[in-house]
Amino acid sequence: MESINQVDEAKLLGYFETTKSVFLLKFILLVSFTKEQNGTRSLDVAKLPADAIAFAQNVFDFPLFYKALVKDNEELCANFHEDMVTTALTSSWLVFEQLIKDLNKQDYATSAENASMTYQSGKFQFDARKKKDLDLFYYIRNAIQHYNGAYHVHKDIDHRFAGTDFKSIGHHGEKIEVNIQMAWQIVCTLEQYAMEAWKNAKTFTQKP
Repeated sequence: MESINQVDEAKLLGYFETTKSVFLLKFILLVSFTKEQNGTRSLDVAKLPADAIAFAQNVFDFPLFYKALVKDNEELCANFHEDMVTTALTSSWLVFEQLIKDLNKQDYATSAENASMTYQSGKFQFDARKKKDLDLFYYIRNAIQHYNGAYHVHKDIDHRFAGTDFKSIGHHGEKIEVNIQMAWQIVCTLEQYAMEAWKNAKTFTQKP
């Protein structure tokens, strides 16, 4: 039975490998079964196996979906695209958060005490830029979970990551734009920072 106790490097890498593998599988499916016309991507129903659609209809009763599917509804493709991005961002942050909690309180799932998710701790040895990156990733995660992916006033963000500016002031309520390539880069960066946090915390010695 799987447990999040006794976290080690193999588990960490495995969690991120799972997130990245599912993301790439979704991307391959997106490319394989969609078409682009006039800059808009939609499902190419002709490429979908008819027996697979019939099987789904027998198992899951949702006429509205099958009606939209037959019409190559653009929203189905757009929603699939958005799900790819949001799932990758939230799943990778979840792994990072579990690690930080475990490093602050080993096997935190077995403790009734609050487990801190403070990645600002000196034991992780993140420099100012990396902390700003993590602030941005956490902001985006909270935006997805609580504000439908929009900039919000709960906390301000003003940071440039991978050539893209993210600024909340003056844009509250507007959707945060994260494309597929950016989502992949954030996932990979979170994996890198998670492994750094793991190694740095294990070798950290408090200065007198």
